[in-house]
Amino acid sequence: MGGPALGSVHELEEAARVYGLLMPTYNDFSDRTFRGDCFSHDHMLQSEKVYGEARRLWEFILSWFPKATYDQLLIMHSNEGSAWAHDHEPGALHAFGDPAVSRGFSFRRDGHLASKRYHVYILVKP
Repeated sequence: MGGPALGSVHELEEAARVYGLLMPTYNDFSDRTFRGDCFSHDHMLQSEKVYGEARRLWEFILSWFPKATYDQLLIMHSNEGSAWAHDHEPGALHAFGDPAVSRGFSFRRDGHLASKRYHVYILVKP
């Protein structure tokens, strides 16, 4: 695995093509459970839905990349790069191992400018 790199919409489009899935739009995640703080400790206390799925995803990632850390992740979950999730604020990626106990926000924080080692693709079935 290489070093940190910026993500691109083209990269996510290509992953969707290879896996026969679709790249979601930001509006696909507009319900109230999937918001900028949904990976934070505060959200864990409010809703298991998204936080729990993220936590299970993190455990799966660690099974393949045991030395991965939350601050190396770029979560590419829509066709809008600026909306991608990363460790923008303390606690933003608590579900992914961030130890900060706070309500950090990870989305809509210029994710397309965050150079990260691991790019996590969130794709949907057609």
